[in-house]
Amino acid sequence: MTVTTEEFRVLYGVVSSSLGQPALPTVFIGHPIVSVPHEEMRARAERALPAIVALATDPSERLRAEPTVRRGVRA
Repeated sequence: MTVTTEEFRVLYGVVSSSLGQPALPTVFIGHPIVSVPHEEMRARAERALPAIVALATDPSERLRAEPTVRRGVRA
């Protein structure tokens, strides 16, 4: 699974496809992350956590069978 920011959505798609892994489970969070105050980053993490847990605990058969589940979960 990958967690990355919205800013890199297109680049992530290109790179993961070029590496033969176009359907890696991915959670996209708001950009930027470096200059964001701690409280805001914590809020983003709390919003993203359910999607991260869902993808991390979902049986791999379902992830392979449902492409919409595999990519682009926005948190």
